Amino acid sequence: MRKVSLLGSLLLAAAMQVVGAPVVGVLNIFGDVQVTAPGGVGNIDFLPVGGTGGVFGVTTADSQEGDFVPLAFTSGDIKDLNQAVHPVGVPFLLSDFITFDADPDIRFDLRLINPGTSGAAGCFVGPAAGQQCTPPGSPFNLSNVTAGSSTASFQLSGDIRRVSTGELTPYNMIFTTQFIDQNYQQLLNTITTGGAVRASFSAEAAAIPEPGSMTLFAAGTALLAGLSIRRKRRSRLPTLASLIPNLFKA
Repeated sequence: MRKVSLLGSLLLAAAMQVVGAPVVGVLNIFGDVQVTAPGGVGNIDFLPVGGTGGVFGVTTADSQEGDFVPLAFTSGDIKDLNQAVHPVGVPFLLSDFITFDADPDIRFDLRLINPGTSGAAGCFVGPAAGQQCTPPGSPFNLSNVTAGSSTASFQLSGDIRRVSTGELTPYNMIFTTQFIDQNYQQLLNTITTGGAVRASFSAEAAAIPEPGSMTLFAAGTALLAGLSIRRKRRSRLPTLASLIPNLFKA
């Protein structure tokens, strides 16, 4: 029994060493962004314009989960993206892509800007509701809600880093922008003729804990819990010594 108990303790200790305190949960943020494409190179410039990045706000507590709940109503910094340095569909490392004023121990590192998936065919037709478009080489998925309104989104991924321990947790993140008075054909015309499109954005990131570490942690915890239950059950069983006096009384 002691060997089994020791095994459970070792499993739990190993899991805690591997898992430690990974960042878990869902994050929702908002801010403003400007998109340009000088010379055909896309820039995503988080406002305020200028410098190497912008600022964002964290939304309400009920839209956060896990480690991000305490960050509700706080702010942070987010770095700008330039397609010449951060190519679409090609892995790279942008450390401290997202940082939080209220918790410097949590940082998002960016590793991939996903290519858009809507295809280019819809980019060259007249505006109508339900159309979709991804300009060639772009991360954007554009969609016309009506003939005069649209949405734009793009997805990226990387690691959430806990600075104090160095632990990494993969994440996926989606940015979304709505244009209530422009279809995406108008947006593309503005950008391709050297203009800038500016709008507010919302974004959601979901941490994806490593399944192997969580399984190891669960195995150790379950084994120790099972041993505890067995001990309790055995302690309730009568021993032979306790039954002997009763036999003589009979």
